[in-house]
Amino acid sequence: MTLAKLEEYLETFENDVSKIEISSENFLYIHSTVEGYWKRLLFIGIRANGVQYEMAKEVMKKVNLSANATVEKAQSLLETEFPEIKNYFKSNTDLGILMELFRTFCSPYRNWCIHGVMDAGKDTLQLCIYVNILLIKELEKTLEANNLPSAFDRPRKFLTIGKITNPIDADAEAVMKRLGFDKRATQPITKEKVIEKTHELQNINIKEILLTLIKQGEK
Repeated sequence: MTLAKLEEYLETFENDVSKIEISSENFLYIHSTVEGYWKRLLFIGIRANGVQYEMAKEVMKKVNLSANATVEKAQSLLETEFPEIKNYFKSNTDLGILMELFRTFCSPYRNWCIHGVMDAGKDTLQLCIYVNILLIKELEKTLEANNLPSAFDRPRKFLTIGKITNPIDADAEAVMKRLGFDKRATQPITKEKVIEKTHELQNINIKEILLTLIKQGEK
């Protein structure tokens, strides 16, 4: 699901909740998009803390944060550059409860569903879906209340609001150190290394399939 599709869901939820499909597939679909929404806020938070666009993208590739850690880090970075949000987060009881439910209720069910540990009942799935959607609605209301753009808008819009610091970082590693990113994502091996390992395969059929695919990708 794209963020644009999530916007449509918000409108559907506002107008007729009966149109929301209640299934494990749809829950995973919506929850993963809400995680994407938080990653968008994390990217915005990085950019707002004086990081250029291309370097911010490099940081996003390098960091390894769980969904819950992404929520916390995005909130922290946004509060650094938009202090007015900090008070709103603290004073908005509903937002705090919905964020807690997202972390402690929806996320565990998401993990159980996606790994096939269990199938949640319809009532549970409905509750998970509603919490996800209500959380986004409350977050959007928070941004609007603080005269900030919607997270569905282009991230650049945030950079025209308020006083944005503009430190100069040598590289993505320097950004990560300055902003307190401790965990690094595991980077994929190179295509050359894949070819090397493929040549070590004993099964000739598997080897030929992979080498053919690699050659096709190089055309």
